[in-house]
Order: sequence, then C-alpha cells, then structure tokens
Amino acid sequence: MSSSEVVTVRIPGPTASRSKMQKKGWKCWAKWLSSVATPANDGYAYEGEFTQIEAHVEAAVGDVLLHVDQSDCAAVGVVMLNSRGTGFIRWVDRANSDGRKWCGPLAKTARKMLAMSPEERIRHVAGLIAADRPDDRTDEVQAYYANMASGDAQDTDPRTEALATIRGLMTEHGISVADLAEGGASC
Repeated sequence: MSSSEVVTVRIPGPTASRSKMQKKGWKCWAKWLSSVATPANDGYAYEGEFTQIEAHVEAAVGDVLLHVDQSDCAAVGVVMLNSRGTGFIRWVDRANSDGRKWCGPLAKTARKMLAMSPEERIRHVAGLIAADRPDDRTDEVQAYYANMASGDAQDTDPRTEALATIRGLMTEHGISVADLAEGGASC
C-alpha cells in the first residue's frame, strides 16, 4: 500500500443534534494535522488544514486527522485502507472534549503520529488494528492487517507488479535502459 494513495473517507459530524449543539454553544470541527506546537494548551497549537465535517472528502492514506466534537470527545485518527480497498479513519486516541481538556492529552499522540513517515504510520496503525481483533474479523482480514503491520503488505498498484516483471526480464536478458532508448538490442 502506498501512502500517496488517495481515498475517500467520511469525516464525522457532531453526535448531538443541531439544536442541542446550538443551545449549548458547542462546536464540531476537523483538521488535517501538519504539526503540534509546544505547549499544546489550546486548539491553535494544532496546525493544519481544516476540513469539512459530515462529508466525504479525499485524503492520502496515512494522513493524520484531529476531530473535535464538544458534544462527545476529541480524537486523533489516521486514514487507512481496509482489505476491500475502502478508505476509513482509525481513531488512535481520544480525550474529553470539554473546553480545552483535550489539547494536552492528544498532543503526545498527535506528535508521535506526525513524527513517523506515512508508511511507518500505516504500519503502526495496522499493528494496532491487528492487536485489537474483534470476534467477527475473518482470518483473511486479520492476515491483511498483520502483513501490513509487518511491512509485508502487497502494494495495490498494478503498475508495481508490472515494473518488477519488466526489471526482472531486463536483468535476465542483460537489457539496459539505454538499449530501450536505442530501439532494440544490438547483436
């Protein structure tokens, strides 16, 4: 799986009704994270691009999302790809969203995720998924996440397999890129 693979994921909205959100003055928002300032005492410490809630949006596999729902909780998640090729957000940490109580507790997790390369992030989260096996997960799906966590997951891009075959044939027959540019092998 390539971290540059773009998938569509659904960004959740608030858990409370619109009228309750308005009555209580609660907010719900989400942001693709790029960094977290120190100290993380408020939401402004979380830098990145805001994204629409209650919508399907495009994101790269491995992107890190902060979702704050004052009617429920705040969470940090990573965009993942399931065994069927569908994008989803795997929440890796949650905190109480009352006021600014979430800012400090989520900072460590967000910084940890952002310090990893997207590929490392994907492997880490796949490991979390594999370790938290529900009873209804099939052995095949479990193996998918275990392989992904170990870095043995097959790249889903069909070009990768084709390029590997071409490179193998070129090596086997002693063909270089220069030979291809010349239009054929010389005898």
